[in-house]
Amino acid sequence: MILHTQDEWLRRIEACKSLSLARAIEHGVRRAVAIKHGGDESSSSIFILNKLIEMFGKCGSPQLAREVFDRLDTAMRDSFSWDFMLTAYSRNGQLENAKLLFDSMPQRSLVSWNIMLSTYAQCGHLDSAKIIFDSTPIVSIVSWNAILTAFIGHGLLLEATQIFDSMPEKNLVSWTAMLAAYAQKGHIFSAKEIFDAMPLRDMIAETAMLAAYAQNGNLEQSMRLFDGMPEHDLVSCTAILVLYAQNGQIDQANTMFDQMPQRNLVSWTAILGLYAQFGNVDQARNSYAQNGHTYDAEKLFQDMPEKNLVSWTTMLSLYAASSQIDEAKSVFDRMPEWDLVCWNTLMLAYAQKGHLEHAAHIFDRVLPERSMVSWTVMLASFAQNGYIEEAEEIFYRMPEWDSVSWDAMLSAFALNGHLGQAEKLFHSMPEQSSVSWTTMLAGYAQNTDNTAAFDLFDTMKAIHSPGAVCFASILIACSHEGKVYTGKCSFVSMTMDYWIQPTKQHFSCMIDLLGRAGHLDHAQELILTMPFVPDMLEWTCLLAACKSHNSLHHGAHAAERVLSRVSTTTSASYVLLRNLFSLSSGGKGGGSIKVF
Repeated sequence: MILHTQDEWLRRIEACKSLSLARAIEHGVRRAVAIKHGGDESSSSIFILNKLIEMFGKCGSPQLAREVFDRLDTAMRDSFSWDFMLTAYSRNGQLENAKLLFDSMPQRSLVSWNIMLSTYAQCGHLDSAKIIFDSTPIVSIVSWNAILTAFIGHGLLLEATQIFDSMPEKNLVSWTAMLAAYAQKGHIFSAKEIFDAMPLRDMIAETAMLAAYAQNGNLEQSMRLFDGMPEHDLVSCTAILVLYAQNGQIDQANTMFDQMPQRNLVSWTAILGLYAQFGNVDQARNSYAQNGHTYDAEKLFQDMPEKNLVSWTTMLSLYAASSQIDEAKSVFDRMPEWDLVCWNTLMLAYAQKGHLEHAAHIFDRVLPERSMVSWTVMLASFAQNGYIEEAEEIFYRMPEWDSVSWDAMLSAFALNGHLGQAEKLFHSMPEQSSVSWTTMLAGYAQNTDNTAAFDLFDTMKAIHSPGAVCFASILIACSHEGKVYTGKCSFVSMTMDYWIQPTKQHFSCMIDLLGRAGHLDHAQELILTMPFVPDMLEWTCLLAACKSHNSLHHGAHAAERVLSRVSTTTSASYVLLRNLFSLSSGGKGGGSIKVF
């Protein structure tokens, strides 16, 4: 059936999304013209023909748009004909054709100048875009926004700020573009200044500010803004969901996900990634599932209406982190395509499980190419499994080294007791990062080269701010050397000078230090007053110290705590208890302890 009314054709043209349908519509229009006007296209509405030019441009065929344009008599073409044709070239990145058409236009409207400005900007020709802007006979707010977004789009924030400040007037588009630019660059304070100065805000502006807070991990500000928004769209809900995921707040993320009126691939992948983040053995005690969040992630993955490479890779990473190598391989085999990240993840899964032969097979014979990540994964795999020679061979085979590969090789030497080689490599590094210093310090501390650890720590403080791991290492060295005063000073310094909150490991190191040095009262007091629930490690440290210093009095209390955890007590703890109890039979310390 042939449609004959203009309104019917316009509805079909406006709704057209595909080139094949666009061809059919154009063919139908021409047949209708042939029936009604005997094939004389000039008798048909110029409005309909202009919309055909626009339709073909939107559907990705400026060539077919040009065919319609060329069939129009010169006298029949109006400003819309030229501008729609210019837009078709611009939309499809055909700069040269757009320039030729622009130069041949009998007259140019303000729209024509703005289209040409945007075309140069989209193609990266900012100098030409600026020339067009300066040549525009009448500069409108649309022109200003076009040149502003052009510089923003190419990351030239300083130049964009200068343009923004020089604008004679600004509308919501101008303010929002500048706000989004600051947000994407992580300039949270500048974004907030723009947001506060906006005379009018819409959902786009509020969502851009929300994204800025979320990007900087500011959950409190994000939630305050989110709760104050009059309505929420998919973008704002997804931003909060991603922020919850980044902060590991799985309950809140689940609630947000369940309440979202609609979901896109980003929201599905964010919640899947959150399950993957907690899908390892250490999280098995979480209330969600017996085996971490693996089950939840599996169900979520199956329910996803669509999956992309990121979601497949997230699922692969989940099984790899959980050491479920068979499941990881199953996911890998079902993936519709593989990229280098997938291969690296599978290789890492094999290496973490100790299947070095499979990891090496992928590395040597299967990988389509090797990235720095591929080389570093293989290097770390050998190092973590104690194959230092193989790790060193990989290191020297690498086409280039970055800071990660240098630190991986350094860690291989230092943490496996090869301190001489570690020192040589450390001093040959083109640049020592804080990770390098931390690794070297940990190597000295673990291998009881305590003097070197103290010297390195003093040198490091003049170059890098030591982190939590550094302080743990220096406390271990203090414990080995019995330097109670130095240990106490370091423990206080990490909080007062470097604003590092002590972890349970730091308290355990201090308990060990005090116990080894015979400060048993202070060690016991620290166990009882530290902001963590003491476990077998702390009480066993105290018990060992009591044995070393022949203190049955303190040992009795420690023994009671150890025995209260009898189901998890190790054979080493029983040996300590037996040796300690033997003291009482010799009459030292007074009295005995009844064990059974």
